[in-house]
Amino acid sequence: MKTIGQIGKLYGLSRSTLLYYDSIRLLSPSSVGENGYRLFSPEDERRLSSIVALKNVGLPLKEVKRILDASSGRQAELTLMKKLLAINDEIESLKNTQKLIVGMLKGSGSRREQVLQNLKTLIRRFRAKHSDIKKLHAQFKTQSPEVFRTVLNELGFTEEEADRILDE
Repeated sequence: MKTIGQIGKLYGLSRSTLLYYDSIRLLSPSSVGENGYRLFSPEDERRLSSIVALKNVGLPLKEVKRILDASSGRQAELTLMKKLLAINDEIESLKNTQKLIVGMLKGSGSRREQVLQNLKTLIRRFRAKHSDIKKLHAQFKTQSPEVFRTVLNELGFTEEEADRILDE
């Protein structure tokens, strides 16, 4: 049997995280010692190992709980298959975006219409998630600041505005 501190250290989780898991009935200790310490059995540890693995593939705690509480492995299989399909879609979207950016970098940066058209296409493909656009913006700005500045200038931003955007 391991204490909350021992099991937390073993899995790189804080005491408060394990207490939260207990509060949502995701992982509860098998027993409580006379000293009031929560004690986790090897079975509890196996469950925590599964929780960590499922969280690492990006599943929210609600899904993790549903999978672990299901009587068969079918729920886990379906949820993981759904997650895999979503990842495949995201990879495809990122590959398309990568091709667009490479095309933008290879093309003439001074042709305003071509740059704007490529940006519109890029935004259309990424409009599903605002965070994706912010990520793409940050990545583009970091990896190709001069090209990014050119694009900002083509879009009509002043040098001062471009400086401010690049400094953010």
